Amino acid sequence: MKFSIIIATLNNQDTIEKNLKSIKDQNYKDYEIIVIDGESKDKTIEIIKKFKFQNIKIKFQKGKGVYNAFNEGIKHSIGEIIIILNADDYFYKKYALSKISKEFELNENLDLLMSNVKMVNNKNKIIRVYKNDLFRNFMFYLGYMPPHPGIFLKKKIYNKFGYFLENLENAGDFEFLLRVIYKKKIKYKKISDFLVHMNYGGKSNKNIYSFVTNTIEIKKALKLNNYYSSYLLIMFRFIIKLFQFRI
Repeated sequence: MKFSIIIATLNNQDTIEKNLKSIKDQNYKDYEIIVIDGESKDKTIEIIKKFKFQNIKIKFQKGKGVYNAFNEGIKHSIGEIIIILNADDYFYKKYALSKISKEFELNENLDLLMSNVKMVNNKNKIIRVYKNDLFRNFMFYLGYMPPHPGIFLKKKIYNKFGYFLENLENAGDFEFLLRVIYKKKIKYKKISDFLVHMNYGGKSNKNIYSFVTNTIEIKKALKLNNYYSSYLLIMFRFIIKLFQFRI
């Protein structure tokens, strides 16, 4: 089973090395890496090339947004399973790819695998713990979704149901997961392992403005799929998240 690991980068010289090292250290080697770079001006590309991966593609696009980068990566991928890592996310376990591969091999009808995720700050301190046993499909109405770096998905699902909507700035991953999990009812499995650490403080978590913008986009994403919720219900996700913090 071959994996395609897609990484969108833009001036990530401080974090990309840990990301790539976590891939290099995997005990499962049947993967390709696809980097979509927004024309970084720092040493991001220089650091990537130092790793001398044989199975890597680096492509450049400027000013088209992160969801365009994800879509471009998927289009250029040849793996059966798509993994999308942000440039400051990394595999927490060296057996992550082996674990994912085994789960898909044990159940050939499985479309999506969902792992637990820990969110850390720039000092590697755990800020938030996401255990996916809490997640239920109805929680999409609350604006709540599984964390994207813990999602491992067959490429055929993208080919069948479409890619990320690029006109959504922050909630493209929410809309996509809503579409395939809730609307199209693909088969997924939750595992209790923590396979990925992700950086806390992404676009939707930066400040109150980002939170409000993301709330508006989540409501739009629901409406686009003919589901309706209220801003009050969608903001309830913040209450759920409070119980995940470890500060």
